[in-house]
Amino acid sequence: MSVGLRLIRMNRDVLSTTITIPDELSSLVLKTIAWKARLAPRDAVDIRRCAEVMLAGDTDFGELEGKTGQIVRAELRSCVARRDGIFMRAVVDYRHLSAGRADALHTRLRAVVDRLLADQE
Repeated sequence: MSVGLRLIRMNRDVLSTTITIPDELSSLVLKTIAWKARLAPRDAVDIRRCAEVMLAGDTDFGELEGKTGQIVRAELRSCVARRDGIFMRAVVDYRHLSAGRADALHTRLRAVVDRLLADQE
């Protein structure tokens, strides 16, 4: 999706531009690659949100093919594999979750990823 912007600067100069907003699948791919590269807690939280949005919107993961698809699917599986793994620790610390809430979120995320990737393996 693209959005046109018209920006008026304080000196009254007018700038026009178009920005592209990624769809659900593209957002998940971008955040997963960003997480793999920099391990930023915010990326982990965003992956969780993107996965939930994809599940709620019944977005098809099937469009993602080739090496990128393999990397993203493997990374998503790795992210939710362990409750005490780096991904879950990042989400838990970023959101200041109690142990009980962290356990519940881990269970939920594993189920979400399982459903998203069910037809992919």
